[in-house]
Amino acid sequence: RLLAGKYHHTSTHGSGDRLTTGTTKRSGNLGMSSKSSDARVAMVERTNLPRVAGRKRGRAETNHDAAALPKAAKTTVKAESGGYAHGAICRLRLHNFLTFDDVILTPNPQLNVIVGPNGTGKSSIVCAMCLGLGGHPKLLGRAKEIKDFIKHGKDIGFVEITLHNGRGRDPIIRRTMKTLDNSSTWTLNGKQVLQREVIKTVQEMNVQLDNRCQFLPQDMVVEFAKMNSYQLLEETEKAIGDKDMYESHMKLKALKSGSQEEQRKLVSREQELVEEQRKNRLLERDVERFRNRQEYMKTIRQLKMKKLWVEYENCRSEFQSAKEKRKEAERKLRAVKHSYHPILTKRKEQEEAVARFKAAEQEKATEFRQKERQVTAKVAELTSLEDELDSPRQELESRKREEHTRRKNVERLRKEIQSYKSELEKLEPPETIQPRIAEKNARMREIQREIGKIGTEQQSLHMERQQHDDQIRRADDELRQMQDIRNQRLQLIRNRDPGTYQAVMWLRDNQHRFKQPILEPIALVVNIRDQRYAPLIEASLRGKDFFSFVAQNREDQDAFLAEFKTRRNVKVNIVRAPPKPLSDYQPEVPLELLRQYGFERMLIDLIEAPDPILRYFCQYHGLHTIAIAGDLSPPQIERVIREQRGLRRFFSSKSQYMVTKSRYADKSSVRNSDIRPAQALVASVDSQRKAELEREIREAQQSLAVFDSQYQKLETRDKELRQEDNRLRQEKNDLRKITDNRRKLQSNITTRETKLEQQLNSSFDLRAEEERCEQAVEKIQRKRVQCIENLHKLLEECVTTKIRKVHLGLLRRGSEMRVGFLLNQSRQAKTALENAEQEVSIHKSQEASCKATAQQLLRKAKDESGVEDPKDDPALISAFQNYPGDVDSLEERIHELQAQAEMCMGTDESVVAEFEQRNARIEALQEETEQMRSALDNQGRQIEELKERWLAPLQKLIDEVVNERFQESFRHMGCIGEVALQQNEDFSKYAIQIKVKFRDSEELQVLDAQRQSGGERSVSTMLYLMALQGITSCPFRVVDEINQGMDPVNERRVFDLIVKTASQQGTAQYFLLTPKLLQNLSYSEAVTVHVVHNGQEMVPFRDWKMTSFLG
Repeated sequence: RLLAGKYHHTSTHGSGDRLTTGTTKRSGNLGMSSKSSDARVAMVERTNLPRVAGRKRGRAETNHDAAALPKAAKTTVKAESGGYAHGAICRLRLHNFLTFDDVILTPNPQLNVIVGPNGTGKSSIVCAMCLGLGGHPKLLGRAKEIKDFIKHGKDIGFVEITLHNGRGRDPIIRRTMKTLDNSSTWTLNGKQVLQREVIKTVQEMNVQLDNRCQFLPQDMVVEFAKMNSYQLLEETEKAIGDKDMYESHMKLKALKSGSQEEQRKLVSREQELVEEQRKNRLLERDVERFRNRQEYMKTIRQLKMKKLWVEYENCRSEFQSAKEKRKEAERKLRAVKHSYHPILTKRKEQEEAVARFKAAEQEKATEFRQKERQVTAKVAELTSLEDELDSPRQELESRKREEHTRRKNVERLRKEIQSYKSELEKLEPPETIQPRIAEKNARMREIQREIGKIGTEQQSLHMERQQHDDQIRRADDELRQMQDIRNQRLQLIRNRDPGTYQAVMWLRDNQHRFKQPILEPIALVVNIRDQRYAPLIEASLRGKDFFSFVAQNREDQDAFLAEFKTRRNVKVNIVRAPPKPLSDYQPEVPLELLRQYGFERMLIDLIEAPDPILRYFCQYHGLHTIAIAGDLSPPQIERVIREQRGLRRFFSSKSQYMVTKSRYADKSSVRNSDIRPAQALVASVDSQRKAELEREIREAQQSLAVFDSQYQKLETRDKELRQEDNRLRQEKNDLRKITDNRRKLQSNITTRETKLEQQLNSSFDLRAEEERCEQAVEKIQRKRVQCIENLHKLLEECVTTKIRKVHLGLLRRGSEMRVGFLLNQSRQAKTALENAEQEVSIHKSQEASCKATAQQLLRKAKDESGVEDPKDDPALISAFQNYPGDVDSLEERIHELQAQAEMCMGTDESVVAEFEQRNARIEALQEETEQMRSALDNQGRQIEELKERWLAPLQKLIDEVVNERFQESFRHMGCIGEVALQQNEDFSKYAIQIKVKFRDSEELQVLDAQRQSGGERSVSTMLYLMALQGITSCPFRVVDEINQGMDPVNERRVFDLIVKTASQQGTAQYFLLTPKLLQNLSYSEAVTVHVVHNGQEMVPFRDWKMTSFLG
C-alpha cells in the first residue's frame, strides 16, 4: 500500500521492444529472455514518502528510451547534488547484468530503501555497485568469475556508476565485461583506463568495499551474523580502526604464535639438554677410567723417558770419570816422557866426559909417572873404592824390603779376590733370579688390578649406599612432616566438629558404597602451593566449606546425608561439585591484562585439590576471578577499579578489596578489609608424594641389604689380596738384595784384580839385582887391587907422576859413577813410560766404550721425549721432579702404574668420543638455549610494546565509542546491551563480547546461538553494525536483508533507528535492501523507497503511466 502523493520514477529500459526478463526462477529457463514485448517487466520505482506534517512533493519524470538516460541522470545529479556526500553514488546503470537488460537507478543522497520480492534483482544492484567500483567477486560471496555476472545469453554487459565529487567533476566509471575471455575493460569519464586507476579514484573518495561496516552484501550478512567473537573483533578492527590496528593485531598473533613455537622449541631443547647431560653422567665413570688410564700411560711414558735420561746421565758420569782417568794417565805419561829425555842426555854427556878423562889420563900417564903423584892418585882411588863398596849393598837391601812388601800385598789381594769369588759362587745365579722377580711382578700387577677393581666396586657400592641412606633419611623426614600435617588437620576437625570426624572415619571404610568417590572434607584434601597465601584462600571461602564433604552426583549426596542425618542423627555438611568442566571457568579479566597493574596470579592457581573441589571453588566462590598482587598503592587501586570494571574482588599483600558497582549510576565503590591469619589450612599434604616416598624407602632398604652383602665379600677378598701382595713384595726385596750383593762383590773383585795387576806389573828380578850388586862390588874390588898394585908401583915412582895420575883417575871415576847412576835411572824411566802408555791405552778404551753407550742412550732418550734436553721443556722438568732419581725405583714405579692402567682398561675410545661429542652438543645446546631465551625476551618486549600501542586505542574505542553507541541503540529499543573487549593471554583469543538483555526477567547474557533467537541475533548484529557505522567515515553504506528473521516489533524498532540515524545531518548515503516493509512505518524526508517490480503480468514499459497508476 503506497501513500498518496507524487512519485519520482526511474524505469528500466529495453533494447528495441524487448524488456528486461525476470529471475531464472520465474522464467523456468536459466536466463532465457521472452520474445514478446510485454512478457516480463522489471521496474525500479523510487517513492519520496512525505512525513506526517508538511509533505514534500517531488517532480515525476519518465524516460522512454535509452538515449534519454544520460540526460535524466544529469538532471537528477544536478537536482540533488547539494545533498550528496563526497564519493556518494549519484547514478547507477546496469546493462545485460544478471537479471537486468538495462536499468538506471538514481539514489537519494541519504537513506535508500530498496524493496522487492525475492528474486526480483535487489541483490543484483549490490553486485553492480561492488563490481562497478573495482571490487573483486569474492567480496560478494556468490560467483567467482566476472562472466558469471553477465546476463545469460549475452556476450557483453556493463555497469556504469557516477560518483559525486564535491571538489570537481563527477567521475563516471564504466566496467564492460565479456563472456568470451572472462575479461573486463574500464573507462573513466569516457576514457579507457586500467583497473588500478579506477581503484585509485575510488580509494581517494574513501570508498572501502572490503569494509563490512560500509558494504555488507546479502550472503555476507549471514556470514557476519555467524561470526564468532574472535572474527568479530578482527572485522571490527578492519571497520573502525586504521590499517595499523588490524595489522598490529595480526602481527601480535603471529608474534605470539611464533613465541609459543619458540617456547616449545626452547622446552624441547632444554629437555634434550637435560637428556644429553643425563647420558653423559652415565658415561662419566667410564670416561674417568679412560682418562685415568691415559694419565697413567702418560706418566709411564714420562717415567720411561726419565729412566732413559737417568741411564744416560749415569753412563755420562762413567764417561766423564773414564775421561778424567785418561787425562790423568796422559798427564803422567807426559811427565814420564819429560823426565826420561834429560836422563838420556845427561848420561851421554857423562859418557863423553869419561872418554875425555880417559884420554887425558892416557895422555898424561907419562907425565904423571912421577911416583908421588901416582901414589897420591892411587891412594885416593883406593879410598874411593872402599866408599863405593857400601852403596850397592845399601841399595840392594832397600830393594829387598820393597820386594817383600809387594809380595805381601799380592798375597793379600789374591786372598781377598778368592774370598769374594767364593761368596759370589754361593749366591743364586742371575738367570734364575730375574724370572722369579718378573713372575712376582706379574702376580703383583694382577693383585693390584684386582684390588683396584675391588676398590672401584667398593667405592661405587659405598656411594650408592650413601645415596640410598640419604634417600631414606630425606623420605622419612618428609613423611613425618606430611603425617604431622594430616594429623594436625584431622585433629582440628575432631576438636571443632566431632560429627564430621566420625563421618571421615566411616567414609574411609565405606567408600565402595558410592557410585563415584566422595571426597573427604576440603580441609583434609586441599593443599596450598605457597603457604603464604593460605589466609587469602580462607578469606575467600565460607567457614563451613572447610568441613564439607564433596559429592560428584546427587545420588551419592543424598545417600551420604541419609546415612548420617537420618540413620545416625549426626549433622554433617556435604556439597555437590558442578558438572561444568574446569576448563570452562575463565576469568572475566585475563591475568595477562592484570599483570600491568602488579597482579601476579589468580587465587585458583595456588590450590592443589581434586578436580571436583576446584570446580566447586570456581562455581560458588569464583576463585578463578580473584586476582592476587603484591603491595598496591592507592593510585594503583583506583586505576584498577577505573580501567578493569570486570574485576570484582582482589587481594594485595595485606588486604582484600571488594568492588561494587551501583545499579543506578555508572559508578563503582570499593570496600577493603584486613586478612586474618589462616586457621584451617595451616599446612599442606601431597598424598601422591607420600606414596612415592614410602615406595622409595622400601626399595632403598632392599638395595641396602644387597649392598652390605656385596661389600663384605669384597672386603674379605681385598684383605686376602693385600696379604699376598705384602708377601710377594718381601720376597721381591730379598731377591733384589741378592742382586745388589752380586753387583757389589763383582765390583770389589774388579777393583782388587786391578790393584793386583798393578802390583804384579811393578815387580823386579832380585837375583839380577844381587848379581848386579856383586858385579859392582867385584869391579870395585878389582879396581882396588889394581890400585894397590899401582900404588905399590907408583910409590916407587915420582911423587909428581903419582899425584897427576891420581887426579885424573879421580875425575874419571866420578864420571863413571854418574854414568852408572844415570843408566839405572834411564832404565826405571823407560819402565815407567811403558806402564804409563799402557794405562793411557786402557783408559782410552774405557772412555770410547762409555761414550758410545752414552750416545746410544742419548739418541733413545731424545727420540722418546722429543726434546734435545729436558731442561728446555719446563713441563718435562716439572714432571721429572715428581719421580724417583734412580733406575730401580723408576722401574718399580712403572710396574705399579702399568698395573693400575690395566685395571682401567675396558672403556672403548668410541665411548670417550661419544662423551666428547655429546659434551660439544651440550655446549651448543646451552648456547642455543641462551640465544633462544634472549630471543624470547626480545620478542616478549616487542610483543609488550606492540600490545601497548595496539590495545590502548582499541580498548578506548570499544569502551568509549562502540559500547556507548551500542548501549544507546538498545536503550532506544527498550532493551539493554553492552560491548566489551575480552582479553586473553593468547592474542588470537581476544574477542568482542556482546551482551544483551531483551526481557526484564532475564540477566544480561552473552550473545550466542544457544541463548538468543535468530531474530534477536539479527537485531543485535544490526545494532552493532550501526554502532560501528557511526564511527567509520565513508560516502555510502550498503546492507542487504539485515531484517531477515526479526519479529515485527524488533524490525520496526530497528527501522526507526536506521531512519533516525540516516536522517541526521552529515550522515553517509545509505542503501538498505529488504524483501518487505512493515505497514505504518515512520519515514522522513531523507528516506527514499525504491520498489523493484518484476513479473510476467506487468504493464509493458512504454505503456506504463504514473498518472494511470495513481488514479
